[in-house]
Amino acid sequence: MTYLATLDGEQLGEITVGEPKPVRGSQISVPYRGQIIQAFVVYVTLNLMTGATVLTCLRPETFLSN
Repeated sequence: MTYLATLDGEQLGEITVGEPKPVRGSQISVPYRGQIIQAFVVYVTLNLMTGATVLTCLRPETFLSN
């Protein structure tokens, strides 16, 4: 499924995530600066203007330091 994603506040654009669907606290692979990294999903929200599902993610080092 395709989602809009942000990582540490930086917009990543559209990403595709396989099953199972990402939920809060799950770990997903995201493209970041030419690499694929693991990130934690902090929020899953629906953009009512566009109908897009938005994943707000944090890198593991950011997630674990908070």
